[in-house]
Amino acid sequence: MSDHGSENGDEKGEYQYNEDGDDVDLSGISNDVEGNPIEDDDCQDIPHEEVAPPVRWQDTVDVQLRELELFAFASEPDPKEDPTGRLAYKNKCAEYGIMFPVNSIIDKFDTDDLVLDHCGLGDKGAMALAETLRINQRITSLSLVGNNIGPKGGEYLLTAIRDSKTIRTLNLSQNRLGYRAAHLGAATIGSLMKLLLLRNDKITEIILRENRISDSDMTDIADGLIENSTLQSIDLSYNELGPRGGDAVGHVLRRNSELKSIDIGWNLLRHQGTMSVIKDGLAETNVLRSICLAWNGISDEGGVLLGQVIRDNSSLESIDVSHNRIGPNGAASLAMGIKTNVTLKILILSDNPLRDTGAASIVRAIRDNNSLQTVVLRSTDAGTMAARELEETMKVKPNVDIQKPGTCYIPPM
Repeated sequence: MSDHGSENGDEKGEYQYNEDGDDVDLSGISNDVEGNPIEDDDCQDIPHEEVAPPVRWQDTVDVQLRELELFAFASEPDPKEDPTGRLAYKNKCAEYGIMFPVNSIIDKFDTDDLVLDHCGLGDKGAMALAETLRINQRITSLSLVGNNIGPKGGEYLLTAIRDSKTIRTLNLSQNRLGYRAAHLGAATIGSLMKLLLLRNDKITEIILRENRISDSDMTDIADGLIENSTLQSIDLSYNELGPRGGDAVGHVLRRNSELKSIDIGWNLLRHQGTMSVIKDGLAETNVLRSICLAWNGISDEGGVLLGQVIRDNSSLESIDVSHNRIGPNGAASLAMGIKTNVTLKILILSDNPLRDTGAASIVRAIRDNNSLQTVVLRSTDAGTMAARELEETMKVKPNVDIQKPGTCYIPPM
């Protein structure tokens, strides 16, 4: 026994006697903390933590290299995919080095009525805005009054607007579109407007006040207006139109069957130009409703001819011939026309030398007219005769707004 025990003593914990005295192999059995054996079934519920094999440095480098091969920087968005045109405008501003505030302008690009008056755009700003207009299909009205836009910027703008399918009204007043275009190597405002009017069938109103538009420009514009069938109103006032410009306007009024309103006031048509407008244009149209010929040198003879036009015309509703040279003879003819006209609502004759007899004849004729609503006679050298006629007319036509000369005193009624 001692030998057997010493033999097993060298292998302590490997064997144990059972109740029958037989040796039991304990090599696969573990003991708990109290020395009690733990059966295999008891070990099944004990979780075993698997240890990941060590990662080699080369494997890490390979993974990183593969990630670098697959990496791609985010692509820049396509300006054409921005329907407002903001991105296109910002890109062009960056390209042209435009420093003025950009965000305050592009914030307005999601509106139907885009008003950027007096924003200091200049030529470069206009060129950037042209990119927006090529993309934006929401803007229906565009106003860029007083932005110091010259021929170069105007060329970009009008080329973009020419192809627009949404813009209906355009106001480019108080810019420099007609200023020395040839010297600057740019297309003239006349040629650009001609192409726009020939190719665009959406715009119904154009305002080009105070842009240094010349006779040669007006000749080109007239060529476009004659063929255009959608424009309803055009304002060319405060420009540099002379007699040849008046001839061109006369041709337009005779041949265009859609234009309803034209303003060429405060130009330099003089006698020849105004006679062409009246004789060749107004006398031949029955679609025009409103015309302004203020400050253009209409003579007394022109006033006589205008009176004949008013007598026979059945479409004119508003006539402004203020600040001209219409005298008593012209006033008498106008009075005859007023008596029979049935459409005229507004007649502005202020700052003409009508004299007392001429003003009196106009006021007297108002009694026989049933359409007039406003007659302006300020600063017409009227006197006592006109004052007496005014007093009587105001009794008969109390609803007509007669703006009398300061020289006509009418005692309170």
